[in-house]
Amino acid sequence: MLKVAVLDTETTGINPDVHEIIQIGILVYNGFGGDLIEELNYKIQPRNIESASAEALHVNGYTEEGWKDARKIEDVIEDIKLTLNKADVLIGHNLIFDINFVNKTFEEANQAIPSWPPYYDTKSMARELRGNNSWNTSLDRLCESYNINFEGRAHTAIVDCERTMTVWLKLVDDAKTDGRMGLIKLYTSEKPYDPFGRKRGGKI
Repeated sequence: MLKVAVLDTETTGINPDVHEIIQIGILVYNGFGGDLIEELNYKIQPRNIESASAEALHVNGYTEEGWKDARKIEDVIEDIKLTLNKADVLIGHNLIFDINFVNKTFEEANQAIPSWPPYYDTKSMARELRGNNSWNTSLDRLCESYNINFEGRAHTAIVDCERTMTVWLKLVDDAKTDGRMGLIKLYTSEKPYDPFGRKRGGKI
């Protein structure tokens, strides 16, 4: 059966050349909306916290105490690679942001960057189905609109994976109902969805 993975990262800012991943979550499902078969959820020790954006740390809830038991990236990168390699398709919200950060992390660890499978982007889907000017396409606003309830804190990686999967299913239902499934596009890391028209955009 098709293995569908949802990926989210929390970072110390929006520039992978300066900032770094401090949390990563991946959920792997049997098919779209099928059974959850694997969960990866790590807090990662920042190496250059002095370069962090205060706004980013506020959004993702970073505290020194909360990250005291975080793992070193060198200790978990193989787990990340193995989990990503299982995916036939990825889902994410503005996923090029996460891809750029994961690629940079692998490069700095002298590891080959992952072979990214094709992916669906919930931000792109919302814009295609709702229109750029008539719909706020942030993950928070989409969850509010769909009355999606969830446990845990938003803007933590694993919770945002869960929220993204739920939003994806809602958007697909909308597309089916409206007869507009053709608007749901499949992207690749080489030809990604980028709402800002540049390689590196903010996670919004």
